[in-house]
Amino acid sequence: MPEASPARAALTSTAGRHHRMEVLLPLTLSIGLFLGMEPSLWIRDTIPALTDLPGHLLPPILLADQLLPQGALRGWSFDWFAGFPLYQFYFPLPGLLVAIASRLVDDAVALRIAAMGPVLLMPWCVWGFARLSGMGPALRAGVTVVGSSLVLMTSHWYFGANILAAVVGEFSYGWSVAFLVLYLGLLSGPPEARWRGVLAGVALVAALLSHIVPVMAAFLAMLPFLLVPGTRRRVVESGIVAAVLGAFWLLPMAARISYVGSKAWAFAPAMGDVFPLELVVLLPGAAYGLTVARRHTGLAMLISLGAAALLLSVVPQELVHRGRLLPLWYLAVHVLAGAGLVRAVQDMGERGWRAARLATAVGVVGTGAWLFVLTARGIQPDNWRDAMSGISQQPGAQELDGLVDRLRSLPPGRIHWEAGEALSRWGGVHAFSLLPYWTDHQSLLGLWAESSPASAFIPILDSQLSPEPLPTLTPRDLRTLEWNPVEAVERLQHLGVRYLVTHSEETTAAVTDGVAPPLASFGSLRLFDLGPAPLVTTLRCWEAVPEGRSLHEAAVEAFVDGRPGGPPLVAGVGEPGDEEGLPPGCGDPSMAAGTAVPADSVQAEGGTIRFRADATGVPHLIRVSYFPNWRARGAEGPFPASPWFMVVVPTEETVTLDYGSGLPERLGWIVTWMGAGVLAVGGVIALRRRRREVGAHVPHTGDAHEPPDLP
Repeated sequence: MPEASPARAALTSTAGRHHRMEVLLPLTLSIGLFLGMEPSLWIRDTIPALTDLPGHLLPPILLADQLLPQGALRGWSFDWFAGFPLYQFYFPLPGLLVAIASRLVDDAVALRIAAMGPVLLMPWCVWGFARLSGMGPALRAGVTVVGSSLVLMTSHWYFGANILAAVVGEFSYGWSVAFLVLYLGLLSGPPEARWRGVLAGVALVAALLSHIVPVMAAFLAMLPFLLVPGTRRRVVESGIVAAVLGAFWLLPMAARISYVGSKAWAFAPAMGDVFPLELVVLLPGAAYGLTVARRHTGLAMLISLGAAALLLSVVPQELVHRGRLLPLWYLAVHVLAGAGLVRAVQDMGERGWRAARLATAVGVVGTGAWLFVLTARGIQPDNWRDAMSGISQQPGAQELDGLVDRLRSLPPGRIHWEAGEALSRWGGVHAFSLLPYWTDHQSLLGLWAESSPASAFIPILDSQLSPEPLPTLTPRDLRTLEWNPVEAVERLQHLGVRYLVTHSEETTAAVTDGVAPPLASFGSLRLFDLGPAPLVTTLRCWEAVPEGRSLHEAAVEAFVDGRPGGPPLVAGVGEPGDEEGLPPGCGDPSMAAGTAVPADSVQAEGGTIRFRADATGVPHLIRVSYFPNWRARGAEGPFPASPWFMVVVPTEETVTLDYGSGLPERLGWIVTWMGAGVLAVGGVIALRRRRREVGAHVPHTGDAHEPPDLP
């Protein structure tokens, strides 16, 4: 093989040095962000506090400890909402990152890494987008600096894709946006680049498995590019690859979408959310950047993505929290503003390329230096520091430790606690969601409200239990009750709750006078034992779901208007006495619950419930959330029952319920594995073909065919 010519070697060496120097820009920005977020807070082995972020720790640890050893990415957990399908509706990729990292570092550090990962990667993703899109060095620099400053926005903390959103637990959204930026870059590369469509599909499925909301906007944004011959094939190819590789999660999620909880948000973004002041100042630069977008497909795609997000955030719809789409609009404005800055500096320079290049370099370096100084001085307000300092640094940390230690000494049982702003003293409401992480007890409340329809009953209970419940984004079907802790305790007992934690003087006094004295005190925290709550009981009477009503709607109404412990609504069993062997109806609704199955004959762990039935042919109520993946052996059912439990009719003395894979899960994995196999075979074939093509052009002797020197 001949040696390369001196000119070619010099050109290659120069390009390599330029590439290495250019990498310093995203590296510098990432280092600045890292320093601005106080690295000393990253390595603490205490779980973050005050926000939703601590609640995000439990599911990945369950994934690492229970599911991954079985080769599964989804399963059942009894820890929240009287049981919920783990990773059925929530996005598995960020959780998988936490699960893997938790095997290498402390659990709390693993959570911090996953939360801040998309923030530190954003400069690299925007730089990669610009490079993959074919932008020149100056344009790449401007787009990288201004575009990645998206993470510094402080006008919102709950939409996603900035530092404040990451610290409150919205890091999954940040991962999705980061992958979408790379997806657009891969789509918009030169037409001759091979495998760009497949790689774009991989980036798209990574975005999908991180958060589905940004991908919804991307789907709408790519529709116009199906009409463009140069991009049509890649858009279609990437969509097919993403759908196939993500089928293992997407198909089961879509098939069970009717079982998602708390999806009807009433929130709509205001004009101040769409055009915050820190975005308005970038609009002139973004408008100037539109002149650059005409020559760059990547920028055109990003404009389409921002427009789609803006449209979806203001049109009436109920499937998603609409404000969650706004970060894509913010991203488009930031990137266009960076492009407009470079174009403006170039236009203001002299016609000679030297002056324009010098002016561009000064502008980019100046902006980069400003960003680095800003981050190095500290970019976060006090709430960031308070949250990242951890639960152990909160005022009531010792009281919470005392509560956890006492619970560890008590028999396992379901726990609930009084909501309220005062919970910030002990680390926030979702610090208490970690009680299943610290102890062998389960919690009625959890973080992922969308994972179980049972979550709809929690705000109802909070309104009755707490004199000052937490404000929340309100589902349209939310019902509230007047403050009455004694009646709330009745509802809690009906939901299988044994332990109650209170903190307000009013609720503590009401429960003490009307139910029982506290079992233990920890500062202003009071722990009550409400008595054994049987997991399985026989039913003496029940009611059928009213015709034309869904079980969920009827259950919420019955939960609010009916008496706790009254006859449950059961779908599929029928009215009492309609079937041979079923007991007659009860005249007294308080007698709905019959004999409790002894606790020592009931086992519930992993994805299995097993108990010894009191009598065959008699319906048994199981106080575990219903989901269609449950299968019963030794009984008919399970049938869904209000408020959101299961009923089985035993046909044998021993009844076993197993949570497993249904047809959607099996079909999804088949599609994913087949698609991955096809892509792997296609990659091997393409690699061999490329090697043959390269070998065919290699001269065999001498240097007669050496390419001419490059100018």
